[in-house]
Amino acid sequence: MISETDASAISNLSPALHFRFHEVDDHGRETGLRSRPGRFDGQTLWLSVAALSVADIRKTQRRHNRLIVHLAPESPMGSFTRTVAFNVNSGPIGALHASLNELVSARRAQTRHRELGDEGTAGSFRSTECPHCRSTLDLTGFAETPQVYCDFCDTVYTADGSGPEDEAEFSLCDRSRLYARSRSFIESFVPWDRHRVHVCNAAFRHTAAQMFLCNLPLVIGMPNAAYQLFRTRLGGDARSRAFHGLQRANVQALTGHTDRAISSYRALAERLGPAAGVHYNEGLAAGKAEYFAEAVLAFEASLADCANYRPAAELLALSLQRMGDRDGLENFAARWHGEPVPALCESRLRLVDAA
Repeated sequence: MISETDASAISNLSPALHFRFHEVDDHGRETGLRSRPGRFDGQTLWLSVAALSVADIRKTQRRHNRLIVHLAPESPMGSFTRTVAFNVNSGPIGALHASLNELVSARRAQTRHRELGDEGTAGSFRSTECPHCRSTLDLTGFAETPQVYCDFCDTVYTADGSGPEDEAEFSLCDRSRLYARSRSFIESFVPWDRHRVHVCNAAFRHTAAQMFLCNLPLVIGMPNAAYQLFRTRLGGDARSRAFHGLQRANVQALTGHTDRAISSYRALAERLGPAAGVHYNEGLAAGKAEYFAEAVLAFEASLADCANYRPAAELLALSLQRMGDRDGLENFAARWHGEPVPALCESRLRLVDAA
């Protein structure tokens, strides 16, 4: 973990990061004709619409050239909006994204350590650094498990480094919420309306087929539609030894073949060993079919492999609630040591019927 002194030194000595950006509206489209200047000086993210200190930010996510800043609930803007999103048109978006998460995570861990010290339990503090994005992860109170979840880059990694070499490429799909390898696609049903989405192959298959049919009469839109449809049939887990078969199982889950999907997930998890993401997918597929008992077992298996895997914790709580298992909910609440998990998060359980 970065110490408080080190974090302060980084923020004070690192050169400011300058960039130009466009604001985006609620539909993800850029607003305004001209880009605006922005900068991050190690302590404050300066934008035309706001000045956000490191303390105001919970985390950031990157989708191609878009940066999504998740605001801390206690921040001044956090009372009326959860995120601030903008497209970086020029400048070091990679360095900006990494620097913000590294400093934000270090500050959160330091705050937690200080709070435990005030309570006289500083010795219980435990943290680690994500090997993929270098964010500091607070693991206080969680059991030591084979895998660790990084909330900042949304990856599950094997703690001792023995996991698949491509495990950092797998995370939750923005559209289906399944654990998968996501990538960028150009979504366009008519040639004059195009936008980029970051989703997994399984979630985009049906959309790509619709795009192809819609653009069939419009010759100008056919090349992109055909190319995107072709891409959904390749990539994904095709080049992954460890996760081969995951995309097929995800397609089965999205198309309602729940029993097949569950069997595929279980076979893949058995082959992988620790596989929190695969168990999570199994629980998600079972939950969609209202097999809540099976979903609970799958989410428990996910947390047994990765104790701080928040996506599994959220849906475990919801599944227990849907079953009316109050004792199970109380037991889970006593075991969960991360940020509070809302029991009513049904939107996470409803898979997008996109395949």
